Amino acid sequence: MYKKSPQGWLKHWDFILLDIFCLQLAFVVAYLVRQGLENPYSDQIYRTVAFVFMLCQIVVMFLGQSYQDILKRGYYIEFTKTAKHVLMVMLLSVLYLFATQQAVSYSRLTLFYTAFLYLCFDYVGRVWHKENVLKKNATKKKEKSMVVVVSLAEAKETIEKILLRAIDLAQKNQRECFQYKVGHTVKRIELQEIIYFEIRNRVVQMFCRGNRQEEFYLTMDKLEKSLRDKNFIRVHRSYLVNFMHIHSIETKQIVCMNHICIPVGEKYLEPIRKEYSRFILEQM
Repeated sequence: MYKKSPQGWLKHWDFILLDIFCLQLAFVVAYLVRQGLENPYSDQIYRTVAFVFMLCQIVVMFLGQSYQDILKRGYYIEFTKTAKHVLMVMLLSVLYLFATQQAVSYSRLTLFYTAFLYLCFDYVGRVWHKENVLKKNATKKKEKSMVVVVSLAEAKETIEKILLRAIDLAQKNQRECFQYKVGHTVKRIELQEIIYFEIRNRVVQMFCRGNRQEEFYLTMDKLEKSLRDKNFIRVHRSYLVNFMHIHSIETKQIVCMNHICIPVGEKYLEPIRKEYSRFILEQM
């Protein structure tokens, strides 16, 4: 599902389908509550509105950035994003009803029930699906592979160099730690455990293996300086990434081993590729 993320909002196709299903479910339940046990799709007006709901969702998906950083949101942020998404969809639907003069024929109470149920169903569905995706990503381990082409005479020497280099790097990474301060407490963590940092207004969020997260205060310049020559690179004005956890570098994003996608600033792309190539060669 998140193995190699395509460009754009289609990489969240599973959440898109979930939203569409939740809205249609809310529509059916609201109709049954208001109108009784009848098929809502048998009525031409309600059938048309159900289709309009879907079109409005697609418009909001394009314009509202409903799925940006969806896997990293907490419960409160997810609720506000879901509420905004629902509000935009319902407002567009109401505009359609008034523009086509169908507002009189369509039950306002059914519309209200649909909006309320959609918010409930979609929020619970998103939270549940996110937890499943994150658990699945956490249990999967993806390994890098490399093909080295050498002559038979050089094979033994090359293998010995690679093994010695791997042992040296492993020992080095185990020794090196990152020190940071949370409140009045000074903490340490091994560099190899850190996947990436995200910084917003001097608030640093550190994302680590096993879905572990820490938050502390530091400027980007100081953080970048403290991690210089430690296989971390700035990929965006707000992100620092550990080379050890990069799976692939694409034109507009980096895909990490845990399948999280990190945006790449245009001016950082070429330096990232050069430094990553250097990092890969050092592993040999």
